[in-house]
Amino acid sequence: MKWQVALAAAEAEYAERHAGSREAMRTMAAWMPGGDTRSTTWFRPFPLVMDYADGFEMTDVDGNVLLDFLGNYTALVHGHRPPFIFAAIAAALERDFLFGAPMVEQGELARRIVERLPSAGRVRFTNSGTEAGMVAARIARRFTGRERLALAEHSYHGSYEPLVWEATDRTGTATFPVNDIAAAEWALNASGPLAAVFLEPVLGSGGVITVEDDFLAFLRDYTRRTGALLVLDEVMTFRLGYGGRQEATGVTPDLTTLGKIVGGGMPVGAVAGREDVLAVTDPSRPGSMEHSGTFNGHRLTMVAGAAGLDALDRSAVERLNRLGDRLRDGLAAAATASAAPVSVTSCGSLLNLHAAADVTTPAQANAAAQSDLARYLHLALINRGVFVAHRGEMCVSTAMNEETVDRAVEAVADALGEAARLEGLA
Repeated sequence: MKWQVALAAAEAEYAERHAGSREAMRTMAAWMPGGDTRSTTWFRPFPLVMDYADGFEMTDVDGNVLLDFLGNYTALVHGHRPPFIFAAIAAALERDFLFGAPMVEQGELARRIVERLPSAGRVRFTNSGTEAGMVAARIARRFTGRERLALAEHSYHGSYEPLVWEATDRTGTATFPVNDIAAAEWALNASGPLAAVFLEPVLGSGGVITVEDDFLAFLRDYTRRTGALLVLDEVMTFRLGYGGRQEATGVTPDLTTLGKIVGGGMPVGAVAGREDVLAVTDPSRPGSMEHSGTFNGHRLTMVAGAAGLDALDRSAVERLNRLGDRLRDGLAAAATASAAPVSVTSCGSLLNLHAAADVTTPAQANAAAQSDLARYLHLALINRGVFVAHRGEMCVSTAMNEETVDRAVEAVADALGEAARLEGLA
């Protein structure tokens, strides 16, 4: 099979450059399964172990400096150690950060989200996107009196089992394909009455595949007709517009799950949505749904999130998406000039470099991510000082500029040329 020669060379160079990471992973494996505590950060032959970061650069335990084009899977929209977020956290630390009581900072971040998000009347905070999905599912079930949920194939909504996509049908969860209205309607009708339909407006781990506007409009109409709630997962996509991706599409969901950037780099999750729907969690109402959490609305998260959102104004979002478009165009040009079958999908500041030509569906993206060429590209880019996800997912941050983007494109072009030479294609 092609690309095995290139992969072997990249893997050997990677192992030589990152001996410290290999040893650290061996050490940590004595206390954590595989030496890691997060499945998405593990890859063969062993993951990088990081030590320090600033702006758009990270330094691993071996002293290798990398351009961070992953941003902790899109969460670090302002890069590493942004001074305005650090200042907000430092000020909060002076007054302590955790109480068994409400804090005004919770209301301040909630107000910012409501003012930005077209569909939001109220907000409830959690500690992760996974928890946000769990709470949204509970709210939908309480509000509708139904149990069954539906989600898109190859979607990602965290680690809550009913919202984890699997290729096989499961009791309690229905699945449907994106961008195919007829097939999706058949699957949803076959599922029986639904409490909620969950969807990412751009499928992140599904290959940064944008959900088409007419498909979103179909789901909005379908859920209204059938009495289900429409839940848009904007954990990743909130960075794509001042009011998230839903602002650009014009589709208003009943609930929106949030995370990542609304915490300014701190652990966060949130459920925002219609006032009457969120009212089921109002503790002042008799018989309300209980939703507690020791760290919900943590002061450090609230102030970091507020500072991060204030810095992500409309002009910052527009600049970020222009940088993403520049990266997309550069990667596409490198793909065209290469003998390797590669392609790129994108939406604004979110991108995916695929180890296959003409990727347009989540299934194609998933298959491409399992190939030897995908593994080669991942390791070859790290060897060239560019950090991306092992499935090829990328993003840009406000800490970057056009030169940063161009350096990543140059690294991709060089890696593709090297692969072609090693495989005798150039």
